[in-house]
Amino acid sequence: MSNDIFLINDIEERQRTASQIFKSTVGLTKKDGELVVVFSTTENRKGYGKQYIPVSELESVLAILQEAATKGIEEENEVLTTSQVVKRSLIQNEDGEIRFKTEQTKGKKPTLIPNEEQFSDFVNTISQYTPKILAKVQALKNK
Repeated sequence: MSNDIFLINDIEERQRTASQIFKSTVGLTKKDGELVVVFSTTENRKGYGKQYIPVSELESVLAILQEAATKGIEEENEVLTTSQVVKRSLIQNEDGEIRFKTEQTKGKKPTLIPNEEQFSDFVNTISQYTPKILAKVQALKNK
């Protein structure tokens, strides 16, 4: 025999839509002591599973999804501005450390600031330097 593959069932397997899968999987459960909505939108795809939305955040999540459905969604390969990258990546972990990226490049390490006090100090410092930086840029442009 050759390396050809012959399918046993030549009938195309029926695939359900995301809405159909949602309708058959949506429910309420407790996760980490909080009441959450649990659901799936895909099946038989490795790496994609159940999703959990705290009931307390359901309406705000719905608003975001509705806006995305009407106004469009940024594509994964879309180039974000630096301010969009900072906004999306700005987080504080359980130890109080604050991180953010300035580049969307995969594997790019974020900047790390140890705590809120130092973060506030950093924001004040960059605020003070911004006029100086812009003045220097203008001086260079004028040369």
